[in-house]
Amino acid sequence: MVTFFDEIPAAYVMKYLDTTTAIEFINMRLWTWKNGTQSIYEEANKKLKNPAVLNTEVVKVVRPAEGTDGKIKITVRDEAGERTEEFDQLIVTTPLDHFAKYARDEEKELFDKIIHEKYVNFIATFDENEGPTISGYIFDNMTVERLGHAMVYYHRWEDLESNCPSAVYALRNHMGSKDVPYDKTIKYMMRDMKACGFPVKERLYEQETYYCPHISPADYADGWYDKLDAIQGKQKTWYAGEVMGFGDMEDTCAASKDLVERFF
Repeated sequence: MVTFFDEIPAAYVMKYLDTTTAIEFINMRLWTWKNGTQSIYEEANKKLKNPAVLNTEVVKVVRPAEGTDGKIKITVRDEAGERTEEFDQLIVTTPLDHFAKYARDEEKELFDKIIHEKYVNFIATFDENEGPTISGYIFDNMTVERLGHAMVYYHRWEDLESNCPSAVYALRNHMGSKDVPYDKTIKYMMRDMKACGFPVKERLYEQETYYCPHISPADYADGWYDKLDAIQGKQKTWYAGEVMGFGDMEDTCAASKDLVERFF
């Protein structure tokens, strides 16, 4: 997690730095998956009785009036065109601020308070034997004044040594500050890697990532989570996803498990 402490409630950080996670950090035992995190869920999906349908756009959501037993009707679009499917319950796991266009007013009021980080990242290659041999955190760039500058470069495969491509990360937004333009952020990142002694030869892939949805300290203290919990199940709609736990897999899965155990 790399973000700005003044826009992250302390409760999030305490959840992230639980006993197990803290010990892993102290011992520097940070785990990755050879085929990427997504591979875990792709394999799990194959074993589900009703596997998730991928590459499908939700076009319309129609929910029954509160207190009625009608079906939830969801119109989706994929390569075969549009179709409408019916469901008994709706569990929203998409970023809740993305669900706002289907939301009723009390939902939208809560979802509009969600903040997310605009994480710019690219995969960098270097001249032969000229890349980093370990990951690096550039602490001087982790301030609002250095918004848009490279904060981390990540050396993933130890056996590749200095010929390992590195993922380079920066944040271009901060609560209450003007966003740094995307192109300007890329330029900053390239200059920063050169200043670190690792001029980038080529950017194999670059993107802006929706990262770490969260609530401001003020909205957290105002009971945002209590307010959302109070409307769980209304119009047969339930809320899960990353913002309900925190921005790591374990907490997100734990929040989803808790939802199922409490209400289903």
